[in-house]
Amino acid sequence: MEENVRNSGIDVIGDVPWGTHFCQFYQTKEDLMDIIVPYFKAGLENNELCVWITSQPSEVEEVKEALRRAVPDFDVYLERGQMEIIPYTHGYLKEGVFNPEKVVNNWIEKINQALTRGYDGLRATGDNRWLEKEGWDGFVNYEKKVDAIIDKHHVIALCPYYLDMCSTAEIIDVVSNHQFALIKREGKWERIENSGRKRAEEAAVQAAKDWEQTFDAVPDLISVIDNEYRIVRANRAMAAKMGTIPEECMGLTCYHAVHGTTEPPSFCPQRRLLEDGLEHKVEVHENLLGDSFLISVSPLYDNEGKVIRSVHVARDITESKKAEEALKKAHDNLEERVKERTAELEEAYKALMENERRLSEAQKMAHIGNWEWNIVTNKPYWSEEMYRIFGLDLQEFGLPYDEVLSYIHPDDRDYADNAVRRALNGEPYDIDYRIIRADGEERVVHLQGEVIFDEKKTPISIRGTLQDITERKKAEKALELSRERYRSFIQNFKGIAFQADRDFNLEYMKGNVEEITGYSEEEFISEKLWRKLIEPEDLPLFLKKERETKSSPSACDGQLDYRIKCRDGEIKWVHEIYQKIPGKNGKPMIYQGAIYDITERKETEEVLAKAEDARKKEIHHRIKNNLQVISSLLDLQVEKFSEKEAIQAKEILEAFRESQNRVISMSLIHEELYKGKETDTLDFSAYLQKLVKNLFQTYSLGRENVCLCMDLEENAFFNMDTAVPLGIIVNELVSNSLKHAFTEGEGEIQIKLCREHKGDEVDRPCFTMTVSDNGKGISENIELESLETLGLQLVSILVDQLDGNIELKREQGTEFKISFDIV
Repeated sequence: MEENVRNSGIDVIGDVPWGTHFCQFYQTKEDLMDIIVPYFKAGLENNELCVWITSQPSEVEEVKEALRRAVPDFDVYLERGQMEIIPYTHGYLKEGVFNPEKVVNNWIEKINQALTRGYDGLRATGDNRWLEKEGWDGFVNYEKKVDAIIDKHHVIALCPYYLDMCSTAEIIDVVSNHQFALIKREGKWERIENSGRKRAEEAAVQAAKDWEQTFDAVPDLISVIDNEYRIVRANRAMAAKMGTIPEECMGLTCYHAVHGTTEPPSFCPQRRLLEDGLEHKVEVHENLLGDSFLISVSPLYDNEGKVIRSVHVARDITESKKAEEALKKAHDNLEERVKERTAELEEAYKALMENERRLSEAQKMAHIGNWEWNIVTNKPYWSEEMYRIFGLDLQEFGLPYDEVLSYIHPDDRDYADNAVRRALNGEPYDIDYRIIRADGEERVVHLQGEVIFDEKKTPISIRGTLQDITERKKAEKALELSRERYRSFIQNFKGIAFQADRDFNLEYMKGNVEEITGYSEEEFISEKLWRKLIEPEDLPLFLKKERETKSSPSACDGQLDYRIKCRDGEIKWVHEIYQKIPGKNGKPMIYQGAIYDITERKETEEVLAKAEDARKKEIHHRIKNNLQVISSLLDLQVEKFSEKEAIQAKEILEAFRESQNRVISMSLIHEELYKGKETDTLDFSAYLQKLVKNLFQTYSLGRENVCLCMDLEENAFFNMDTAVPLGIIVNELVSNSLKHAFTEGEGEIQIKLCREHKGDEVDRPCFTMTVSDNGKGISENIELESLETLGLQLVSILVDQLDGNIELKREQGTEFKISFDIV
């Protein structure tokens, strides 16, 4: 059988070529299944994608069962997608609307899918029992478009029509759009060729010649009018629009009967025809008839060529007008969408260019270039960084392979070339070698690539990256030298040298082990004794350092001081220096270090620390006095400016008041440090109470009804680096609330300081400080980052200085929530 001829599966039809489009008229569901089932059975068995659009969603399972009875392994076809059974709500309608153009496009897409998936073509059926009468014309036009599509593609289409739903005219429409039809007569299916279409067309032409017979069948409003504007004859459509019958229209004056006027309206085409004897057309909206019409008037002449009557044809163009408006709107929308899409494409192009620029910058910073060599065309490609690495000027194409080899160091050239040849045979391609740049400088590079093979395992291209690792190599060499020196130092060191495995199990301890601890080297290694000697207060820090070192992905080192308890019960301070050494050449990672007795140094440091504490207290006392002097000066300056009428005293007073409050906030910190027992930290909760009290006194005028509520964490001791920024933050936020929040002069300010608990292992206290008021709040349209006041800008800067986070809430007034860690 020729490839173009397909088995229809229907005995009365036999084999048919691609592009066959036929219909079936049926009266019962059994009639439908009698044709459809063998039709699809043949399609499934001959490698065709089969699509059945049913008339009701409920019929899907019924259709599947009918096919299961006739087609062996039907479920296999169904599972792999060769058979698709779709209800008409999905096959023909989109959101309940039948769109012929979209359905035709869907069929074209389905044809392409069938061929792409390896099927010989598409075999389709679409039932139309769902179709309403008013949608018939649109469906007939759809059938014409489908017929034109099917004729040009690998498609066989069967269109079943329920006979009881079709009138004689509709049957003619159906047959005219199909190559042949199947109809059952006396229990047998017969194939009816499309010769009836030609007879129908001839009858239509003959009927068109007989104007009298077709006059009443035309849906347009047609009337014959004499030269006195009297209606001589009207068809049924015209009479029906006027609410009467054709016979009663005769003799009526047209402008009175149609327009309700006593004379012809200005746009009347009949009047213009009587003036010039020519045909005329006009579009009007007739209120009495309720629609828009295209009216054409043509003259009728007597034997002498005089106009005796005219034929008026009024076509209802209401829907077309609506369509025109919709089309215009769609056109306007389309233009807008084209503009938007053009703008989007421009933005996408800019983004692409920006991404390329960023990639180039990233490669430049990392000294990594990418390259590709098309082996088939021998055409290379280099990124910009490749040229920079080799010290070459930018070119349109990369260097040929032979020229690249000339830049490789002579001692490494064979090594690099052999690596490429091995890669072409499928081996990994990841090497380091030296190059000689164009300016003569020697550099070390790391090359990594992959070879692309075709289906015959023949290499067609090779691509990869090249990184300048000269500085890294120098650093590695310097590090190795440093380690050698360190090991030499340990050998001559009068402390304890040790080495541990990746789990910190001691492998050896050498040096003054017994002199310092009272225990032997063997006891430490066999009994895992060292951690047991560490004082309980110092053990958490020791274990934390172990975890940090172990989790480091690369080499690292560090040091720490802690106390141990010796065999004789003496407590000694020791200083440990350690380093993590990654394994090389298959060797495991290790830890090495040294421990020495620093007890005497610690005792000396303690004496010095006491002297330093006294010195710091004296410094804090002096700073506090100096800041108080600054505050007093600012106060005097405020008084001086307030006495001058020519200066805008309110702004100047406010500026100096704010500066004064900031100085006071710092002064209070020094005062607390001076009075307290500690020299480096202060009780921040006590400090806050004094600070806020001072602010309330400063802004007391007109705010006597503003109350304060404070919930402060006890024993919250912060150092200067934390206390000073936090004090200024509280100063700014409370001052803002007092100045701006309470338009009625009453309200509440809340300050809360509490300790938070994190779930991680890092031993770092975390605090949250909240400053809020129930005043008028900050507008939702204003973001925290856009606030331009000096105070809030200062708050933002200080929060960043603390490595903290700030949140602004505006649900009831204003709330600032600041989270920060204490180092």
